Amino acid sequence: MPSYSQESEVAQKLNGITFNQLKDGNSFKYDFLQKTKGKITIIEFWEAWCGPCIDGMHHLSELKEKYGNSLEIICVSKGDKEKTINFISKNRFDFTFIYDSTKAISNTFPHSSIPYSILINTKGEIKAKTSPAYISESIIEDLLHNKSVNLPSNYIPDNSEKPDTQASLISFKIERHQLGEPNLSKRDVEKKTFQIIEGYSAGEFIDTTEYIYTYELNGKNILQLYQYTFNNYPISRFIYNDSISYVNSKMLKHQYNLKFSSSNFLGNSRALLRRHLNATFDLDWKLRNINTPVLKISDIDTTLNSIQYSPAETLSSSSSCEDKGNIEFIVEASNISLLTLARMIENKMKIPIIFDAKLRHNLDVNMAIHEYDQDIEVWLKHFEQNGISFVKDTIDIEFIEIERAAHSNK
Repeated sequence: MPSYSQESEVAQKLNGITFNQLKDGNSFKYDFLQKTKGKITIIEFWEAWCGPCIDGMHHLSELKEKYGNSLEIICVSKGDKEKTINFISKNRFDFTFIYDSTKAISNTFPHSSIPYSILINTKGEIKAKTSPAYISESIIEDLLHNKSVNLPSNYIPDNSEKPDTQASLISFKIERHQLGEPNLSKRDVEKKTFQIIEGYSAGEFIDTTEYIYTYELNGKNILQLYQYTFNNYPISRFIYNDSISYVNSKMLKHQYNLKFSSSNFLGNSRALLRRHLNATFDLDWKLRNINTPVLKISDIDTTLNSIQYSPAETLSSSSSCEDKGNIEFIVEASNISLLTLARMIENKMKIPIIFDAKLRHNLDVNMAIHEYDQDIEVWLKHFEQNGISFVKDTIDIEFIEIERAAHSNK
């Protein structure tokens, strides 16, 4: 069996670095060079909160099951140690788990996102810095037979390399909002040509179009972050019990700044962000149908200046909604859908708004209501004077319930 010497590429990079293995809740010294000698080795950077990392582990587990002692998989994390130990104990992966408390290993292999894989051949040569999704059976076979491999990269370059070689598949950062920082909700989409393997077992690359979705949310509480992942589903249709009332707190200590980006290769970006929120805040969600009072839009009077049908040739749209508690409700919008307007009103009235499909039109809206009275009937009268009539009803409505995760120790 081939082996690599102390002068191998990986030996030089890891010279003087101590590996601390987590096993059965305890920490042990791990002799990396001795344990990986003559083996294909994958150093996998991950964290317990990272959904795509967990997905990648299931794929790597299949490779480990097939190649046994010929393949060593070393999972390196530096986050919450207690959560990491808890994850390891509940998920019996046949990997070596290393806790990088000093970040020495992470700094040796710098990266901008996880999951992130370092692929090493039997001679201790680093053959790829990539995502676990690209490490297929055919790649392992090629390395075992000393063949060259060519994998897309997914890492932050060394200083000697050009920054534009970076190709992150996912990135997640969240921190507390600070007084004086702006509140914002921003979404960007970047389009690029990317080279991928067509499936785990394919033997060739194909060119495809990749979209990187980036969300930046500042000054949001937990409930508002979840709301964004559900395409701004009305806040009135979220429910939670008193034990987690902090999710909808207006206090500064419960406000967050979040930046998240992901490739469409990994699936629905908002669903991925939701999984990261679940792991970060130790929460989960489920859908519940509840019989509840609603307001149904029964008529739209477009003869008034406040609301009119958008001209058919209008392509662009714009909107602004200013809601100052129970005092003002101002909407200036061009070519918005009735659904968008209904959600604006629902967020104001704190009661579900519905409408028949026959009323579905794009609208130009110029509405300004000033009222101190909190009585719902008073506000319904204002909306009627502005062209929107409602009737009351009671129907089954789908709510999103936020709850503690089943494994939560809180």
